[in-house]
Amino acid sequence: MSETSAPDPQGSQNPLDPRDAERLSAPPANPFADAEAAGRGDRGQKRVMIWIAAALVALLFTGLMVWYVSAKLGSDAGGDRPAAAPLEEDDSRAEAPGGDSSESGAVEWPANMVTGGVLFSGDDEGDGIGVIASQAPEDNALPVPLDASEIGAQHHIRVYLDYRCPFCARFEDANADTLEQAVQGGGAVLELHPLTFLDRVSQGSYYSSRAAGALACVADAQPEVAWRAHSALIDPDFQPAENGPGHDNAAILDELDRATGGLNGDASSCIEQERFVPFTQALNDWVFANPVPGAVDPELMVTGTPLVLVDGVPYPGDPGDSASFRAFLEQQGVELG
Repeated sequence: MSETSAPDPQGSQNPLDPRDAERLSAPPANPFADAEAAGRGDRGQKRVMIWIAAALVALLFTGLMVWYVSAKLGSDAGGDRPAAAPLEEDDSRAEAPGGDSSESGAVEWPANMVTGGVLFSGDDEGDGIGVIASQAPEDNALPVPLDASEIGAQHHIRVYLDYRCPFCARFEDANADTLEQAVQGGGAVLELHPLTFLDRVSQGSYYSSRAAGALACVADAQPEVAWRAHSALIDPDFQPAENGPGHDNAAILDELDRATGGLNGDASSCIEQERFVPFTQALNDWVFANPVPGAVDPELMVTGTPLVLVDGVPYPGDPGDSASFRAFLEQQGVELG
């Protein structure tokens, strides 16, 4: 990992900081004092009139203050948001154009990502590696992490990455074949967690969100080619350099069409419309706000990418050292052909 690819967990969570609101002040003291009446006979009547006037002034003043403070609180605070809420307009990172789901505050989930990642297991058809199916949760649901036994696997490999992260591309370039072997013959399930924190180096184009959203679209609408789509997006030859806008959606579609042998209409329109961009950004916030599920260290947090865990144990080696990663897998009991 490097500092260039290390996210700021505080910035990712982006907790709301409500401004201090003015407190309602108590009604002012009666400004009227008993006057020395010229005649003692009308003092009681004057006193009643004075108290009535004072009460009306106090009620008017209190009503104005309640209205002012309520309006102030409504515009400043906005209420707390859940950890998986979509980005707010004042977030420091770039925000995607508002679609229906982002405007309504609802986060629409794709199918086949109920755990918060895309789960791959061995498959006798196609590429020999396929997506584990799951229904799309209701809008605004939280991820439901699963361990290896719940999935029916012997081992669980988790990979946290950002499609803009050069060290993630280096890891994939060196270890993609090993990951496929672990899934196809080693009894392992592989879970990919695409993050979006490197939107900050995309000059406002939120490339990481669009790339992660593209994978979510493929996982949802054409899961049989999701592994090839992931491999294309993380390929060093396609990955854009940091500190630039990155590829536009047309270029992403062209690359995925080439790599997958052709996207279907649902997957293509999903990418064009950036349907799951709000979801990927919300998921990114959730990841940085919560400990890594299934980690041996219950307090382990994602602080950089790539983060690779095997049965809850983080890989400590060089992302580009394939021999070191193979040895690590074997230490964890993963059999490789």
